[in-house]
Amino acid sequence: MAIFDMSQPYQKVGNLDPYIDAPSIHAYKEGRCPETTGWGAGGTGVQQGIRYATTDFVCADARQCSTEMPWVTEFGYGTDASAGASAVTPEVQMKYTLRTFLDNISRGIPRTYVYQFADQGTDGYQSYGLVDASANPKPAYRALATLIGLLSCNTQMSVPSMQPIITADPSLVRSLSIKLGDGATFVALWQPYEWFGQTVAPPPINVTLLSKAYYYAITQFAADGTPSTTWFSGGGSIPVTDGVTIVELIP
Repeated sequence: MAIFDMSQPYQKVGNLDPYIDAPSIHAYKEGRCPETTGWGAGGTGVQQGIRYATTDFVCADARQCSTEMPWVTEFGYGTDASAGASAVTPEVQMKYTLRTFLDNISRGIPRTYVYQFADQGTDGYQSYGLVDASANPKPAYRALATLIGLLSCNTQMSVPSMQPIITADPSLVRSLSIKLGDGATFVALWQPYEWFGQTVAPPPINVTLLSKAYYYAITQFAADGTPSTTWFSGGGSIPVTDGVTIVELIP
């Protein structure tokens, strides 16, 4: 695994495919949401016109040395307000953490690693943990544990080429269908809302899934990360917020 910073462009080393599994990127968003459109006029070269801090920006840089999709070996959101504008609340950290994993899956990024497990230090930038310095779970820990539990199986998951049809503007509601090796199918739904500079949550958007499923098992998360699951038969609408909603489709 080779890691380079902006002063050591990937293209200087040439194609590393014979020597590496994948290039590595650190995808920090400075408090912006995972789906951020970034800022600035964009980069140069392979990053021409791609705005800074977008996932496309760092992926374009990494792929200069490999034909493989990069692994995100670090991303995270800090919850210590003393870090300034890059800090988020524990609830937003939970929402952004789940959305990052799902957004990366939708992009074909094969591996994503969150930084970090536990808070440490007091400089304002050591609060990226899923648990605090005393090992008390944050909302992100509870929600991520639930997501992993829902999507775990003994065989590899896949992203079907035919994604779900939803009755909502795709620019307002993101959707991702995931099929597990045991045949279970899930659809993740969320609003790609940007909390940076905002203090008011967006209103829910009612979404109808057009699928052949007979039952839906819908898991959503409270502000403290506690999951709740409701069941209903197909045809009803699902209120989707900027937090992740996981829908299991049951034939």
